[in-house]
Amino acid sequence: MSDDLQARNRELEQQLRQCQQELQQAKAAQQLAESRLAAERQQFERSLQHSEAKCQQVEAALCIANDEMQALFTAMDDLVLVRDAEGRCLKILTSKNHPLLYQPADFIIGRTLHEVFPQDRADLIWNSIQQALTQGQPVKIEYSLPIQGEEIWFDTTISPLPIASAIK
Repeated sequence: MSDDLQARNRELEQQLRQCQQELQQAKAAQQLAESRLAAERQQFERSLQHSEAKCQQVEAALCIANDEMQALFTAMDDLVLVRDAEGRCLKILTSKNHPLLYQPADFIIGRTLHEVFPQDRADLIWNSIQQALTQGQPVKIEYSLPIQGEEIWFDTTISPLPIASAIK
């Protein structure tokens, strides 16, 4: 019986050594996986930092370009408005105190052509906006408006923008 116990004990010791070896191998594999994961994380963080820096550069360049464009529009004598497909004024790119504004800027922004202009002029401009958006090309029109008691003629080019709006 003691031979059986000794044999069983040797067998259990061998199983224990095998389990310990497997555990060491598993720990080594875990450490290798963790170091690879740490290296991948560092690479990802470097890539993220590079992307963030690039975005900041692009954002700075965009701000400069916007400032330059706003300065250009402010210096222009022409009246430049952005309208959506329904003819609603989204913004006025030139001076909001421009002498050729038919109504005050605060009144025009957010309103449609038909809320601001006489019916026939509103129809003409709205139809031209639709044509510019449909054809994807600028449309030239002429019309007049009474401004400060004087009939003023406008030679207007309506240009489509990529987001279903137009510059008039």
